[in-house]
Amino acid sequence: MSRRSLDRTGWFWVPVGLGLPIGTGLVGGCDSSMVIGELAPPGGDQGAAAGSPAPGSDDGGSAGTAPVVAEWSADHETGDLSQWRAGGDDAGGYFDMLNASKELSTDYARSGNYSVRLTVEPASETAHSKLYRHHLPAEAYYSIWYYLPRVYEVPDWWGLMAFGGAVDDDPGDLVSGLSLNVYSPSEGTLTFYVWDHILSQHIDMAVPTEVPVGRWFQVEAFFRNAVDETGRITFWLDGEPVLDLQDIRTSAEGTYLRWTVGSWGQEATPLPVVLYLDDAAVSATRIGP
Repeated sequence: MSRRSLDRTGWFWVPVGLGLPIGTGLVGGCDSSMVIGELAPPGGDQGAAAGSPAPGSDDGGSAGTAPVVAEWSADHETGDLSQWRAGGDDAGGYFDMLNASKELSTDYARSGNYSVRLTVEPASETAHSKLYRHHLPAEAYYSIWYYLPRVYEVPDWWGLMAFGGAVDDDPGDLVSGLSLNVYSPSEGTLTFYVWDHILSQHIDMAVPTEVPVGRWFQVEAFFRNAVDETGRITFWLDGEPVLDLQDIRTSAEGTYLRWTVGSWGQEATPLPVVLYLDDAAVSATRIGP
């Protein structure tokens, strides 16, 4: 299979080829009749934050025009991962699977003293080191800061963020929706792209976007959860819009929503892959860098 035809599973089971209606958009490696959503060009006339949607409408919003009150956040200055479980197990958590681990670290910190160090060394299967929040609102903004200390060669895919639903809204039966992945289009580079698990399609960023190395960078997403073609996902890198997909199906099943961040994949060089993350937040309004 080619890179674009493989499942990029953010969970453990992914349905593909559901025969869903197809709209218009920008999808790498696909025939022009096999594309997703409507891609609004970043930098359009949607307000000061260029392409930032306001929950509940299609009007523009602007990061910083009003105080941002995060519904949830984690700066890891507690010295542990307890903030990810704030509200109990029904609100969030974390896990490692196969040859992966996570720990609080003082190697690099975006703010304060601590960040989370994720170490992943897959063998024959996908290894996962993940943190998540779930039972989330139908639409919200999601922000996380990453630090990649070096470039890795990723021939196929590596996952950093995912949004998923569940069969009959049962968190024990997760179904992937959309994930933010990276791969190496050429030696010495890593590039972002989105994988649509529902349609099994690779979506290039509207703005060619390499992964920053050796510094902290912010990924922010607006996500509207929908089992029909009323969904939307928008990504910003360090506050700059890089992708906006509208009128798409963002959930395969139900109203349950899980947001996952971390590090997971099957193949990279060299191993282990080490990644840091910090300052995560979920908010009803734009967060911004």
